[in-house]
Amino acid sequence: MSSSIRDLEDRRRGCERRRRSPYLTHWYWGIGGRRIAGRRAADMAGAQVDRYSASLMMAVVSIFLLSQADSLLTLILVASGRFVELNPIMALLLELGPVLFVSVRSILWGLTLVVLVAVSSRTLFGRAQGTRVIYGLVLAYLIHTLGALALLQIGG
Repeated sequence: MSSSIRDLEDRRRGCERRRRSPYLTHWYWGIGGRRIAGRRAADMAGAQVDRYSASLMMAVVSIFLLSQADSLLTLILVASGRFVELNPIMALLLELGPVLFVSVRSILWGLTLVVLVAVSSRTLFGRAQGTRVIYGLVLAYLIHTLGALALLQIGG
C-alpha cells in the first residue's frame, strides 16, 4: 500500500482522533459523558449510558433528602414516645445512638440509590423500567414523610 493511499485512509478515518489514549474515556462517566441513550430501538433494552437526565438526578436527590427528613422525624417521634421503630436492626442502631442510626441509614440509602441509578436504563422485575421505579419511590417516600409529619402534628 502506497503512503498516499495510507494518508488518505488515515484522514478519512480520523486517524488522530482514533489514536488518542482510551484512558481518558473513563473520566466521561463522572464528568458528563457522551452517551445519553442507545442509538436504535434494539439497543435500548440493555443500553448503558454515561449521562443521566436532570429529572432522574432530581429524583435521586429528592429520595436522599426525604430519607434524611424521615430519619429526623423518626428520632423526634421515638423520643416523644409516640412511635416505636419496627425494624429490629434500625431499633438496635437507634438504641446505640442517634448519630449511628442516621449515619447507617444515610449510607444504606446512598448505596441503594447508586445501584438504582446504575440499573435505571434497564427493565427491572420483568416489567418496570428502572427510572419509573425511582420516580415511584419518590412518590412513596413523599407520602410516607407527609404521614410522619401528620403524626407529629396530631400528637403535638
